[in-house]
Amino acid sequence: MENLELTILNYLREKSFYEKISPYLDESMLSEEGRTIFSVLKEVLPNSTQEKIKCKDILLAIAADPIVTDKVKNEYRKLLKRVRNSRVDSKEVLLSICREFLEKHLWKNYLERFTPFLTKRGGLPLAQIEEAMETTRKIRDSFDENKGYDYFKNPNRAAIKDSPNSVESPLKGIFLYPGEIGLWGGGPKKGKTWALINTGYSCLIQGKKVVHFTLEISADWVALRYDARILKKPIRDLQLGDSLKAIKKIKLFGGSLIIQDRPQLSLGEIRDYVRSNKVDVVIVDYPDLMTTPRKFKERRHELLSIFQGLRNIAKEFKIPIWAASQLTAKSLSKQIASIEDLEESKIGKAGTSSLFLTINQTPEEKEDGIARIFVAACNRYISGKPLRRVECDFDTMFLKELAPVSKKEKED
Repeated sequence: MENLELTILNYLREKSFYEKISPYLDESMLSEEGRTIFSVLKEVLPNSTQEKIKCKDILLAIAADPIVTDKVKNEYRKLLKRVRNSRVDSKEVLLSICREFLEKHLWKNYLERFTPFLTKRGGLPLAQIEEAMETTRKIRDSFDENKGYDYFKNPNRAAIKDSPNSVESPLKGIFLYPGEIGLWGGGPKKGKTWALINTGYSCLIQGKKVVHFTLEISADWVALRYDARILKKPIRDLQLGDSLKAIKKIKLFGGSLIIQDRPQLSLGEIRDYVRSNKVDVVIVDYPDLMTTPRKFKERRHELLSIFQGLRNIAKEFKIPIWAASQLTAKSLSKQIASIEDLEESKIGKAGTSSLFLTINQTPEEKEDGIARIFVAACNRYISGKPLRRVECDFDTMFLKELAPVSKKEKED
């Protein structure tokens, strides 16, 4: 039984949910076991005074049939346990799962009905196609997908500034909000992973559940970089036991971190992971190496597709996504790198990102342990100056914002 079906059956036990989805749910969409559970719910829920049917009551109804053996009863007990554990915390994600499940099976059934017409003169039956499209529209309307944002019915919109799902970057006052992409830009070997590790660390001490996708560095080495940042200790000096200290420290904040080592990462893998797991923040290091099922003539078009896909995932699941991308070698000789220094699809990358930060450092600054972060693009106003000075130590992965340079210091 697929995960989508388990989730659907779990929420079908709730009366309000059952009333919403059952008109569009055909038994042919379910497995044999799923049809048995659904038939029990159809019999019990309409006349029940309970808002939610317990799995043990479903099992009792199934076991009441005299032809059900102890072996079959035990199999349903295990299955109902899986159904009960298939929970989704986000209502928006749940509704998305429902739409996907219903539309997937709806069109599968219609395509099977359309197939015999492909070999006949006259083509597909327009009436059946219109029927399928109308049913799809009703499903989407039922889940409020097309109703839009009513300006007059949402007077508390200012609360989004304090959204519990927003995350502050390592720079004070610079936030990323649900549905947005934040992009770090750095030259070759110039701190992209350092920036993302500090971003992840910032999210962890805010109590966020973070998944960090890495396409270049192995999961163990990414974890060691987090250890170094948490303990402010050079990676080369980390000893056995230090990782336990780092874990203990982060647990105090309530954050969690999963590192996914995916050298062939695709948008579908990210979407599947976020759908199946409770995630507050996604970090991708780095999208330029991701793959797409469709082949493009030019790499810049492929990258645009990848970044648009990341933005769609951020919006669909209402989570922030942080990523990093390469700057050109020419950026190394510049005081401040900007959008024009992005490699490949610069407009596509910057255009799909809500926030774009570049890492800038001269050889003298590197020797002094200083770097400058430039807010190259942002889709909203950020108070303060767009250029931030930070203490930078790649050995300990440490990043700390420094006070702005005073006028007197500049003169000196």
